Amino acid sequence: SSSSSSSSSSSDASEKLAYIPHVVRDVGSKKIKIDPLGSFFGGDEPFIGLNSPWPICEECEQSMSFFWQFDYGRCPGLRSRVREFSLLQFFACTSHNMCSTFDPNSGSTCVRLVRVPANKKSVCKSDGAHRVFDYARVDLNKGWTVKKTSRDSKDALLELAGDRFGGHASVAKIPDVRCRVCFDTCTELVFQQDSQDNIDWTWGDCGVGMILRCKSHPTSMAFTWVNQRS
Repeated sequence: SSSSSSSSSSSDASEKLAYIPHVVRDVGSKKIKIDPLGSFFGGDEPFIGLNSPWPICEECEQSMSFFWQFDYGRCPGLRSRVREFSLLQFFACTSHNMCSTFDPNSGSTCVRLVRVPANKKSVCKSDGAHRVFDYARVDLNKGWTVKKTSRDSKDALLELAGDRFGGHASVAKIPDVRCRVCFDTCTELVFQQDSQDNIDWTWGDCGVGMILRCKSHPTSMAFTWVNQRS
């Protein structure tokens, strides 16, 4: 009973903490240097391998748009990771508004963990990329940064909105997304992909997107979005 209570309180505490990406953006015509195996939003240079080709939307059969990629080993707030994977990537169909990106089973979005060869290292310049260089740890209940992760992080009031790892989603009700392995409900928020934050894209009527995963199967993740905010 006491161990169950301790586990529950630990889970509740983790849902109060979120991690906000700090980014370096392109300025005018100046492209920024990125590590193709690093963490960044947008651009045109995600890691694409033999076992991780560019995703195609199953509804309209057009190429999906690349949203972001993160160094999986450094993703903050994840309680469990699978060591064999190197990158966490997200793509979604933006060819037109008819594809059902809100439906995790539609095949119009792609959340995936990617293995990278050990000898694969390079640096390139990418048009439109926002390189992630740091994260600010935030207590969502207090709305204030509770720990600085670098000298560039500043204390600031934070709303629930925005792109971030962890915490709880800024929506009135989280959709019922099922694990592809055990079919239990995916309740753990991996990443909130908001409208018009680090990516110039809007989900529906300025909705909130979220990547959820199964607590028992950490590689089972799915994306969905809703219009109604909390």
